[in-house]
Amino acid sequence: MPYVPRTDAPHLSPDFVEQFARAVGVRLLPEDIEPLAVALSNQLAAIRLLARRDLQGVDPAPSFDPRWPEDRAAAGETGEG
Repeated sequence: MPYVPRTDAPHLSPDFVEQFARAVGVRLLPEDIEPLAVALSNQLAAIRLLARRDLQGVDPAPSFDPRWPEDRAAAGETGEG
């Protein structure tokens, strides 16, 4: 699935992403740098949206099972407890 860029995302340059990856010891293929810069920019935009919300008193989910209920049932799990 191609990555759809958000228009309100802050822009991280491919050069920044490449330098950051090198600084933390991650090797990137040249053809992955531009799409990764777009994806990271969009993740920052999503975090900024959360920062604007009043989350006072909101507790994090203690656990989360991303499978559909029917997939859990097929695996013999009820998803309870």
